[in-house]
Amino acid sequence: MSEFKFQAHRGDSVSYPENTLISYLAAVEQGYRIVEMDCKFTKDNVCIMLHDGTVNRTCRRDDGSAFEEKTASTALTLAEIKAEFILGKDGKATTEKVPTLKELLEEFKDKDCKIFVEFKGGNSQNIVKTCELLKQYDMIHKVDVIS
Repeated sequence: MSEFKFQAHRGDSVSYPENTLISYLAAVEQGYRIVEMDCKFTKDNVCIMLHDGTVNRTCRRDDGSAFEEKTASTALTLAEIKAEFILGKDGKATTEKVPTLKELLEEFKDKDCKIFVEFKGGNSQNIVKTCELLKQYDMIHKVDVIS
């Protein structure tokens, strides 16, 4: 990395759809030393990378249709979330999907960066599950959990 850059909020959310693997990877390639992501939990308690409490601003259904107003991530299962596409800067669906924390850890276990995982709500059992996942991937030293 040629230039030191501090923190990429939601990855490189200027050039790529926020909170996507491509956004995080681009941020690290650009020299960011810390990538920050916002986490929510699905109805079936899977940790996903999503800033808002709802999917309406950032996602569209597989068929391109919008969700009903204020559809919370906690009201959808992981399978339902994975059937969505992330919207690009132009408001059109991309090929990007909402990543899970597990997918992110798999992708970043060998990357030279620190990860800030920010929880916006949720219960303590989900935090415990997240810590267990960090241990499983031996990433306790690379990840700070904030709330």
